[in-house]
Amino acid sequence: MVKENDSPTDVRAVLNRAVMIPTLLMAAVGALLFWQINRLVELARWVDHTDKVIAQAALVERLLVDKETGVRGYVATGEDLFLEPYEAGNEVLESRFDELQASVKDNPDQERRVREIREEHGRWEAEAASPILDLQRRKSPIPLELHRIGKTHMDRMRAQIGQFTRVETNLRDSRSSAAQNASSTVLWVGGGMILAIAVFIALFTRRQLFSVSSAFGKALSESHERAGALQVSEKELAARVEAETASKEELARAVRIYGAFIGRLARGDLSASVEPTGGPELRQLGEDLGAMGHALRTMTVRINEAVVALSSATSEILAVTQEQSAITVETASAVTKTVVTVEEVTQTAQQVADRAKAVSIASQRSVEVSSSGQKAVDQSLGAMDRVNTQVTSISERILVLSEQAQAVGQIITTVNELAEQSNLLALNASIEAARAGEHGRSFAVVAQEVRRLAEQSKDATNKVRGILGEIQRSTNAAVLATEEGTKTVNSAVETAQVAGERIQQLAATISQAASAAAQIVAAAEEQVIVIGQTSQAVRAIEQAASQTVEGTRQSERAARDIGDLATRLGDAVAQYRT
Repeated sequence: MVKENDSPTDVRAVLNRAVMIPTLLMAAVGALLFWQINRLVELARWVDHTDKVIAQAALVERLLVDKETGVRGYVATGEDLFLEPYEAGNEVLESRFDELQASVKDNPDQERRVREIREEHGRWEAEAASPILDLQRRKSPIPLELHRIGKTHMDRMRAQIGQFTRVETNLRDSRSSAAQNASSTVLWVGGGMILAIAVFIALFTRRQLFSVSSAFGKALSESHERAGALQVSEKELAARVEAETASKEELARAVRIYGAFIGRLARGDLSASVEPTGGPELRQLGEDLGAMGHALRTMTVRINEAVVALSSATSEILAVTQEQSAITVETASAVTKTVVTVEEVTQTAQQVADRAKAVSIASQRSVEVSSSGQKAVDQSLGAMDRVNTQVTSISERILVLSEQAQAVGQIITTVNELAEQSNLLALNASIEAARAGEHGRSFAVVAQEVRRLAEQSKDATNKVRGILGEIQRSTNAAVLATEEGTKTVNSAVETAQVAGERIQQLAATISQAASAAAQIVAAAEEQVIVIGQTSQAVRAIEQAASQTVEGTRQSERAARDIGDLATRLGDAVAQYRT
């Protein structure tokens, strides 16, 4: 409280304190809020930077998988079309590595991991991919060891990228937690300080204004006392009484004007103005009161501007977080659909691998059956060659037999002629024996016997001739049959040879089909492995997307809390009209 001997300088000091202390406190609160909001914005920027780094790492991993898939597809089919993912990855992978390394230059460990992944990719390219492609282009066999080396390098790169992504995910989680803590700090500390300052301004300003008003009241009382004392000598002091009266009226009018102004300020009407009146000191007091009102209006306007700026920034942050939340939700939904699609593709690839195995087994069985058929054809050809040889031999023997039968026929003809001559001689002998009489009787008997033998020989030769005729006809038929058999056997041999050639061609084709089926089985199994790894990567992306959704929702809640704080601060300041 101002004492009775307080001077105008003391009143001015009271008014200055009433203006400057709330102003300094509001400036301190504004600086604190500005620092916390900048810290929150910086944390949000780092969280967004970490999300971009994770996305770049996922893109590098996808390019590596595309290159591996291109190599495997080219090895499995031999068609250049399957090298498109490999060549596309070669065009952009180095620039992606540069971007990823530049984005983590603030973290030496992560930068080292990017270099290790890059070096591992170079080893995979030099030790596995390039040799495999060169061998495939030359149509040379590809050793299984090259595939194992390529798989080893690719597994190392996947493990390194997974470690890189986990580190970035942990950084993002910690930064999100820090952003949430900063938001909570802004909410509670800023709100508490603003409420405390509002209470302090209300109490302190009211106290100071009432103190000044009390000082003016006491000064007015003193003036009344002095006027009473001067009335004792009214005649002598008439001039002074008139002057005191004028001064009193002037002071009373100033007190009324200043009191009304202070009352309007106390009621929150900061748009009030005061016109200085009275003597120099009263005018100085009026000017000080006007300066105090102007300072309060300026402070309130600045607070309103800060509240509007805070509300606008909060609205923008809320809009950005809502948009990011919507995009993240859509991304999570798309990733979920991708997971379902990858699982379906995995099942389809597994079915293709099973069917390819069945085709490979059937092809192996066909190869075995064709080999057995080839052996059977070879055996048939050998048997037909032996039959052809035997038929030729039988034909030759039948021809010899026919020739011998013809010789025997000639001999029989000769014997028949001899029998006829013998019969004729026996007849002549009988005639001569009859002429000889008794002496020729024995000779006639002999001649009779000779004649009988000749007849028998003739009959025998006729029978033999008939048998030889039958044999001749049989041999001729046999010769014709053997010739037909030889032709049939030769035709069968030619047919069997053609069948053997066809079976050999079929066996070669089946062997090629079996080899292709085996390659398809290997490619299908590798495809199942690759799709399984892709499914794991997509599930990891889905988990990261879910975490990102939760982080954006937390940021959205923090922005809403800051918006509510700005609204309450605006309501508190709105009580003072400017």
